Amino acid sequence: MEFFPFRDRCALQLSELGLPITLDRVVEVLAKRGFEKLDVDFDTMIEAARSSIGRSEYVRAHPDLAPRLVDCATFLMWVYGQRGILLPRYPIQQRKIGRVVELPELRIGDLVFIRGYRPLYDDDPSDDVGHCGIVTERNTVVHAANGKVGVVEVPISAFVGSGKNFRGARRIIEEESDVVTLLNKRGRWIRSSDDFRYIILKTPPHKHW
Repeated sequence: MEFFPFRDRCALQLSELGLPITLDRVVEVLAKRGFEKLDVDFDTMIEAARSSIGRSEYVRAHPDLAPRLVDCATFLMWVYGQRGILLPRYPIQQRKIGRVVELPELRIGDLVFIRGYRPLYDDDPSDDVGHCGIVTERNTVVHAANGKVGVVEVPISAFVGSGKNFRGARRIIEEESDVVTLLNKRGRWIRSSDDFRYIILKTPPHKHW
């Protein structure tokens, strides 16, 4: 999957590079280009999400104001931003990326969507989406609920409810060992993770593999 950077971080999926090179070698080569590997995983992301419980204020704000000010979608943008993955702005857009997963398959890091408040739809009004959260290792969901309670953690069953408001779930990262998060220390302009393929190829191939 192609990832787009969040602030000064960008994730890279090794299997998408299409190059005969190990992840360790990728990190080594990119380090010489001004990128630093960060130790970020699902546990780190959930820890960041939980750090906002009782602290973040719920408002419909610009993503750059997260985690101080968040709504449900910008909260997830910030959480996945820790991994160097920029999610789209609205829940209905976020539901379009990654792989569809069913409720029994949910695991840590998956995104869950419900109808929510003031939902949006594309073609089918019955498939409207207005709210989202991230699954934890405890079979709970952390989400920016509303202006009264802010960011909370609730059981998946409570988040989904009776099921009539459930609007699907998505998996953004299939295999953690296949993804690395890089810090852009020199401020090089990176549009997407695909750019790393060509940054690596600037050095003659025989020096890599």
